[in-house]
Amino acid sequence: MAYSTKKLKQYRKILKMNQKEMATAIGISLTSYSLKEQEKRLFDINEMQNIAKIISEKMGKVITFTKLFLIDK
Repeated sequence: MAYSTKKLKQYRKILKMNQKEMATAIGISLTSYSLKEQEKRLFDINEMQNIAKIISEKMGKVITFTKLFLIDK
């Protein structure tokens, strides 16, 4: 399994959330969030779970953190 933030970016844009809004929602700085979404740093497991929960609630369907961040090679 490999790590990617591509789906996260897609969902965030569908929900019309900017990086600042998502960073605030999960309790980290915009700078930290931006670096993580660019894959220059990694989200920790709690951040990934919180992001998945936020997206799931806003989309009205279950989106797991594995579906958001992990890809099969």
